[in-house]
Amino acid sequence: MKTKSIIISLALSIILSISMLGTAIAQNSTTTVSRLDFVKKVIDSNKIELVKESKSSFEDVKGEKDIQYVQTAYKKGLISGYGNKFNPNDPITKEQVVIVVVKSLVSDSTVQKFTGKDFNDTVQFTDKNNVSGWAKPYITYAVKNNLIDYKGNFNPKSNITLEEINKILDNAKSLYNTVLTREGLTASQLFEKSSEEMNKLSSYKFKSEGTSSSKVSSIENGKEEVQQSTSIDVVNGIFEKPGKFYASSVSKANSNGENVEIKQEVLISEEDKILYMKSDIDPENDKWIKIDLNPILDKIGKLSSKTNLGDLTSINNNLDLAKQQELFGSYVKYGEDVVVDGQKYYTIDLDLDNETFKKITSEISNTVIDSLFDEIAKADPDNQELSKDEFKSIFNELLNSMDISTKYKYYINKDTKLVDISDVKQNVSMKNNFSTEGNDVSVNITTNSDIKLKFFDFNKPVKFPKIDKKDVVNIEDAFKISDDAETEGLQQNIINNITGVNIPSNIFKK
Repeated sequence: MKTKSIIISLALSIILSISMLGTAIAQNSTTTVSRLDFVKKVIDSNKIELVKESKSSFEDVKGEKDIQYVQTAYKKGLISGYGNKFNPNDPITKEQVVIVVVKSLVSDSTVQKFTGKDFNDTVQFTDKNNVSGWAKPYITYAVKNNLIDYKGNFNPKSNITLEEINKILDNAKSLYNTVLTREGLTASQLFEKSSEEMNKLSSYKFKSEGTSSSKVSSIENGKEEVQQSTSIDVVNGIFEKPGKFYASSVSKANSNGENVEIKQEVLISEEDKILYMKSDIDPENDKWIKIDLNPILDKIGKLSSKTNLGDLTSINNNLDLAKQQELFGSYVKYGEDVVVDGQKYYTIDLDLDNETFKKITSEISNTVIDSLFDEIAKADPDNQELSKDEFKSIFNELLNSMDISTKYKYYINKDTKLVDISDVKQNVSMKNNFSTEGNDVSVNITTNSDIKLKFFDFNKPVKFPKIDKKDVVNIEDAFKISDDAETEGLQQNIINNITGVNIPSNIFKK
């Protein structure tokens, strides 16, 4: 990410080189500029430090200074060559200039999202078929953001004039100042800065507004057998360094016409890596269930060195912004500046990448399932109605069928650079078809969330619930005292809390 930040930070440098370029090579509007001279003038005009290298990545770039200039631009990701050649004396073309400017403004991950369809829908040049394939995403971005505005032919491979260069750079300066930056920071840089400020906090509280609702329908041999809906209406929580987290929620469930309200509490301590959870679904067993997360986290650690308990709990809170972006392959951009209750905010929009989210969720969930079934086997080895492999098979089929759209909007306080508000919009659909005891069963699950989280009382004292030892049972003991129906719900409840994947338990019935 640091490399990307360096690349993006070159945007202002290249944009501010307009005046220097204009005075240095403005003999007339048709003067062409070589690829090497373009690189030199941009680097020099902005006092970008040259890399101290004597060996060139290109066989046709010779001379100590030329090598340093080209290597500097090459290392920053602003230029590329033709195999092992740079063709330094060739005039720079229109599409090459556009690519350098776009690369200086945004990361490649932003540009490479544009498909061939995006190019065809966006670019209206009469000669757009002449644009090089590798240049199309950059040209698409440039047109979408008004960096270039050619009527008729673009002539992408023709030499570009100084007048055209200055116009593109003027447009880039306007884009940079009005859309891509706030206080001189790109969305990615402010995102990272805000994450650093949030991580400095010793404590905070949060509460939710809105609803997260799930609906499950099960059709067996063409007849609807099971219908269940759940909505979570209230979530309140607190956090304290180094990693103590508590949340309580109130949900309403309806299963085949029967309504029930459920209160649930979860407490996690990163220091000893213990999770406690309690639900009032069974008043007679009003105990905190203690789950040692160390075995699970050890296995998760082998999957990815990036993933740990702190990452998962922070991400589920929507506060560790940079870690969320790194783990789930998300993309950030600025939204409109807003005022909420008299306070001014920058807003940052973040979209999670569907496939990366599914992959990481699958890895973590399967690790949790392995550990959970080991505990069940210890508690009651004879009560294994559904085997681990059968459970994982159904679970993974659901994940593979998952169609998910997740969008976050972060409201970053202009004064403190802290996140005061976070909007979460998520739509998930999953489907699973299987046969059991000669019957064909189809299960459909939909989840829709529209939640506003508010964070407050930063660095103020927080009070966690006191857990008396006599009110705690280990997970294996919890399974022993639960009947079959309770065990089934308990195991899925644990999976949901650790992984964040909300899949109702009744679909795992044989």
